[in-house]
This record gives sequence, structure tokens and C-alpha cells, in this order.
Amino acid sequence: MKHRIKVLGLAAALCAALPLGSTLGQVTKGGFRLPSGNWTLTHHSYSRPGYEAMPIVVTSVKGDATKGLAITVVGLKNQSAKPVDTYKVTWYLYEKENPNRILQKGETPFVYPGSLAANEQSEVDIPVVSFINICKPLVKNGSLKGNFAIDVAVTEVRFDDGTTWKGKGMPAKSKR
Repeated sequence: MKHRIKVLGLAAALCAALPLGSTLGQVTKGGFRLPSGNWTLTHHSYSRPGYEAMPIVVTSVKGDATKGLAITVVGLKNQSAKPVDTYKVTWYLYEKENPNRILQKGETPFVYPGSLAANEQSEVDIPVVSFINICKPLVKNGSLKGNFAIDVAVTEVRFDDGTTWKGKGMPAKSKR
């Protein structure tokens, strides 16, 4: 009998914690309230024309739903023959149906120390962007609609020898 009461009490507590209407959005494990509506979000490493020539390419992007759909881990590959001291990561938000129309973009400060040896590949924990923090301008009448994507690229590099590289005119037309 005691066990049944505990289970019923737990079920009641869980029901009370759930949103009661579709206009409230979805609450994640981290307590972030995601917008309601018919929408999707994916994230990718930057693969637009010219990315192969970048000294550092993003090889993977990982998100965390408990942090507001944040991109928190980025795989990097130093394609240059020089060790890297620091770098900046830039993100581009767009609708999948129109990838050449960037809705928003932003960048991290320089990641320091951003040590990456010549021709080295590494995965780094870095808070790039949280969708919950950037989606508000896209919400119309309390609802979000669309299929969104975020591309992530390294756009500025400082090498150990003091030289620098900065991407120009990004992003180019999408291959997607």
C-alpha cells in the first residue's frame, strides 16, 4: 500500500510539472523553455565552398539539450603545418530551405589557450551558441515555425609564430 501511494504521488508531481498547453512550449531537463510550434533544429560543421582551404576545419559539432539546445563540443582539425595558439569559432543560423539567407550569426571570443599542433585533430568543450538564447526574434505569435540549422566554422586563427589568418566573405553559397 505504501509503495502504491508513493508511485501515485510521484505520478501526480510529474503531471504537475508538465506544460499544460502547446503555447507554453517544451521544458528541457535543464529547465529551459523551448518555443512551441512546428520546428526542427540541426547543427553541422561548416562545409560551404572554400572550407577545404581553411587552416582549421570543424569536423564535428555536438549539442546539449539540457543547456538550451547549446552547441558545446566541437571537433577541430588543424590542416596547416603551423601550431595554433588561439582561434575564434563563428556560427551561422539559417532555414534549411534557404541556406544562403543567414538569419543570425555570432562568434566566440578567442579560445585561449587554443593549442592545436600542426596536423592535429582534437575535440574541445566550448560553449559556441545556445538556440534558446537566439531563437526569440524568430518566434511569431508565441510560436516558432521552420526547419533551422546552425553551421559552425573557425573563422580566425593566431598561430604560435605570431602570424594570423582570418576568413573573408563567409559564408559562401551552400552545398546543401
